[in-house]
Amino acid sequence: MDKSTLIIYCIFICINSAVLFFIYEIIARWMKTTEKKIGDLEHIVRSTDEYIKYTKHVTDLVYLNYLDGLQRIMVNREQYEEAEVIKRTIAIREKMMMEDIMNGVPDGSRTYTADQLKDVFRKLKKSGNGESGSGKNPAE
Repeated sequence: MDKSTLIIYCIFICINSAVLFFIYEIIARWMKTTEKKIGDLEHIVRSTDEYIKYTKHVTDLVYLNYLDGLQRIMVNREQYEEAEVIKRTIAIREKMMMEDIMNGVPDGSRTYTADQLKDVFRKLKKSGNGESGSGKNPAE
C-alpha cells in the first residue's frame, strides 16, 4: 500500500466518523424531544383522567340531588309508592358508588342489568338500608 492510498483511506475514515457522529447527535436530539413530548402527553392524559373522574362524581351527585328533590315532591303529593321507588333507586346508586370507591373500580366502567339491580336492592333490604312496608312514611 502506497502513501497516497493510505492518506485517502485516512480521509475516508475521518469523514465517515464525522458523518456517523453527526447522525448520532441528530438521533440523540430527536429521541430527547420525543421523550419530552411523550412525557407531556402522559401528563395531559393523567390530568384528563382526573377531570373525567371529577366530572363523573359531580354528575353522580347532581343526579342523586335531583332524585332526592323528586322524592320530596312525591312525598308532598302523597304519592308514597313512587317515593319508595325513588328511595330504592337512591339507595342502590349510593351503594354502587360506594362499592366502586371501595373496590377501586374506575368510574363509569360498571354497568348493571335489571336483575343485578334487584339483587342489590334485596341485599340492601336485608341489611336494613332499604326497609319499607312498616306503615311509616317511606321518605323518612
